[in-house]
Amino acid sequence: MKKKTYDVPAYKVGLILIEGERNIEHSKEDYELAIKTQREIVVPFEDVDGLSVREVQALLSTKEIYLCFYYRFQSESLKNNRMAQNEAGIFKVGVHISEFKEETLDKPIDEVIENTLEDMYDILEPEQKRFAYCFFERYQDKNYKKTKKRIKRLEKNQK
Repeated sequence: MKKKTYDVPAYKVGLILIEGERNIEHSKEDYELAIKTQREIVVPFEDVDGLSVREVQALLSTKEIYLCFYYRFQSESLKNNRMAQNEAGIFKVGVHISEFKEETLDKPIDEVIENTLEDMYDILEPEQKRFAYCFFERYQDKNYKKTKKRIKRLEKNQK
């Protein structure tokens, strides 16, 4: 990994859909069960970045958003397994956003997620914070120094 960066290439970001169930409101537990039973569909965050919350809801036919940080890898042992499609994911951190205020519906999804991660900062575990730092640098700050300043501010506010 390069020095002076929080953006870890192994970290992937996506939105989760529950396979076969759309236009239905789901709880965080519903999403966690779908992940455990491999009934999830992962929409890479790059495919929705820049869209408003309202546009993402319409595109994905869902009211809530379940943001997930994960690792994606290929394995030699999976090459002959069509069901695995040569890929497997290890899901690490999920952020379930089920209530959007009217004024946030027309804001960009990345901005709403940024605010949610900042609001949750004091309850995140150290590993979860690393994912948040990656999100901040990759999608918001675009710069290590800006992300470092953000982290200092969040740490100061936490105390």
